[in-house]
Amino acid sequence: MEMQSAKRKFDQKCIALFPFLRTVIFLICSLLGFFSYSQVNAVYNQFFMNPYLYNPAYAGVEGHSVIFGLYKQQWSNINGGPTIANVNFHTPLKGGVGFGAMVFNETQGPLNTSWGKVTSSYLLTIDKEHYLRFGMSIGGGTNSVNFSEIDAPTDPAFLNIAQNNSFFIGDFGATYHFGHFNVGFSLPNLVTYDVFTVESTSPVKVSPLDNLLAKMNYRGHINDNIAIEPHVLYRYSEIGPDLLEAAVIFHINHIVWTGASYRQDNNFLLHAGFKIKESFALGYAFELGNTDVSSALGPSHEIHIGYHISSKKEHAEHVSSFIKSHRLSAEQRAEKAQLERERRLAALRKSREPQAPEEDDDELTIAQPKAEKPVTTPAAAAKATRTNDFGETEKAVTIEKSLADGTVAPITTWVPADTPEEKWEVDTNAEHKERTSLDGTKEVAVELIRTDEYGTREKVVKWQPIEAQEPVPSISTLTPEEAEPVTPPEPEEEEEEVQEEEVQEEEVQEEEVQEEKVEVEETFTIVETPTESRTPEEIANPDVPIEVKKGNHLLELPGGNYVVAGAFEVFDHAEDFSDDLFQQGFHDTIVGYVSARGYYYVVIFSSQNPSDAVNQRNRFRNSPGLSEIWVLKVNE
Repeated sequence: MEMQSAKRKFDQKCIALFPFLRTVIFLICSLLGFFSYSQVNAVYNQFFMNPYLYNPAYAGVEGHSVIFGLYKQQWSNINGGPTIANVNFHTPLKGGVGFGAMVFNETQGPLNTSWGKVTSSYLLTIDKEHYLRFGMSIGGGTNSVNFSEIDAPTDPAFLNIAQNNSFFIGDFGATYHFGHFNVGFSLPNLVTYDVFTVESTSPVKVSPLDNLLAKMNYRGHINDNIAIEPHVLYRYSEIGPDLLEAAVIFHINHIVWTGASYRQDNNFLLHAGFKIKESFALGYAFELGNTDVSSALGPSHEIHIGYHISSKKEHAEHVSSFIKSHRLSAEQRAEKAQLERERRLAALRKSREPQAPEEDDDELTIAQPKAEKPVTTPAAAAKATRTNDFGETEKAVTIEKSLADGTVAPITTWVPADTPEEKWEVDTNAEHKERTSLDGTKEVAVELIRTDEYGTREKVVKWQPIEAQEPVPSISTLTPEEAEPVTPPEPEEEEEEVQEEEVQEEEVQEEEVQEEKVEVEETFTIVETPTESRTPEEIANPDVPIEVKKGNHLLELPGGNYVVAGAFEVFDHAEDFSDDLFQQGFHDTIVGYVSARGYYYVVIFSSQNPSDAVNQRNRFRNSPGLSEIWVLKVNE
C-alpha cells in the first residue's frame, strides 16, 4: 500500500511538472533561435510566393506594383509561441530600376525584434530570353525584452540584450533568368553586427560572408491549364546549422495551387492556396515540425497574401510572377488570340469570295442560270424573295415581336437567300431588345443565325424600325405568270454543225455577261457610315468608358480596353471603314464583334491598361472624322 501511494504521488508530481518542463523546453528553443538568428534571415514556409523575402534582386520582378503580407504562428501548442509578421512592397520603375520596402516583427516569448529596410534593384537585359538582376537593401532595427514576463530579469544575457538593442542591417542579391528558369544567391548580412549565443553572453561579430542563401526554381507546363514548379533552397551559416529545403508546387487551372516541401531535419510541410484574376493570391502552409518535439510543441501555421495593386507597367521588360502562372503572359495570350481572330477572319473572307468554276479539258460544260422556284401558295408567299439594287437575291424574314408598350407588331427584315454556301434563320431564343435611334425612330432587334457550308454558326443582329415596315409580297400581288411554275422546254436535236455554232455564240454571250458584271462591281461600291450603337446617356457622357461582357461570337473582341471609331451591323461595311482608316495611317485597326451590343466594331487602338486607352482616345479625337470616338471596355 505504501509503495502504491508513493507511486501515485510521484505520478501526480510528474503531471504537475509537465507544463513547467514544456515551458523550459520552449524557453531554451526560443533563446537558441533568438540568440542565433534574431538578426539573420527568418525562415519562411511560402518563400516561393514572394522571393523578395530572401533576395533583394527580386524587387520589381512581378511587373506590377505589389504588396505582400505574411503571418506565421510557430509551435501552436505553446502559449506565447514564436510569431512572425512581415509586410513588403515592391514595384518596377523606368530604366530597369526597381524599388522595394519591407517591415518585419518577430516575437519569441519575452523577446521581440523589429526592423525595416528599403531596396533598390537593377535589371540588366542580355537578350530577349536572358536577364540578370541585382539588388541591395539597407535599414535598421531594435531588440527589446519584456522583463515583466521573466522570472530572473537580472540575468546577464538579458541585460546585454537591453544594452545592445539597436542595429543596422543590409543585404545584397543577384539572380539570373532564362525563360521560366531562374537561379540566384543573396548575402543577407552585409553589415557587421553582434549576435548573442547560448554558450556566451558576450556578442559574436557576424561578417558579410558568414551567411549565404542560394535559390533555384523552374516552372514547367504539363499543358495550358496545369503548371509544375520545383524549388530548391540552401542556407549556409557560420553561426548556425546549414539548411537544405525543396518544394514542389502544382498550379491547377491557374486558380488554385497545392504542393509540399521538405526542410532538412524538420519533416514535411503542406501548401495550398488560390488566386483570383491573376492579381490576388492567398496561401496557407502547415508545418508539423520535427517529430521528436512536435507532439509537445505543436504544428506551425503560416498565412501569405499577395496583391497586384496596379496593372502591368509598360516599361517592365522582364516579368516573373508566382501569381501569374500561365505559360504565356496576359499580353502574349491577347496577342495569340488576336492572331487566331485574324486567321478566322481571313477564312471568313475567303468563304464569302465567289469560287471560280473548275476547268475541264475533256468536255465543255455551259453553266445555265438556275430558275427561281415560283411562288404558288400563300405559305410560299411568306418566304418572298426580291432582287436588291446590286443584283443579289434576298429573302424576307417576318416575325412577331411583343413590344415594350404591350403591343404585338410584325417585323420584316431582308437577308441573303439560302444557298449551299450559307443559310439564314431566326434566333427564336434571343432576348427582346428595343432602342431609339438618333432621329427618334423606334427600332427593334431581329437576331439571326448564319450557318456556312462548314457548319460554323454566326450570330447577326439587324435593327428594324417598328413602324413603316415594307409589305411582304403575297399571293394576291403575283401575276399569273409569276404564280404558275414555268418548265423550261426540252432542247430539240440539231445537226452537229448548228450545235457548234450555238456553243460559240453562248461562249461569246457568257464572256460579255462576265465583263458587264465586272463593270458593275467596279462602278458600284457599298458605302455605309457608322451606326450609333450607344444609348443617349452614354453619348451624353463620352469621357466614361462603356463596359460590356465578352460573348462567344466567332470574331468576339477579347477582354481589354478599346478605342472605337465606328460600329456597323454588316461585317463587310466595317471592313471597308477599317480599310479607309488604314489608308489614313491607322495601321493597328481591327474589326471585332461585341455580342452584348450586336455590332461589328472598328477599333483603332487596344490595351490592357484603361488609362492608355483613354489617353489615346483624347489624342485621336482631334483627327479628321474621329471626333466621336469613344472607349469600350470588354470584361472577360
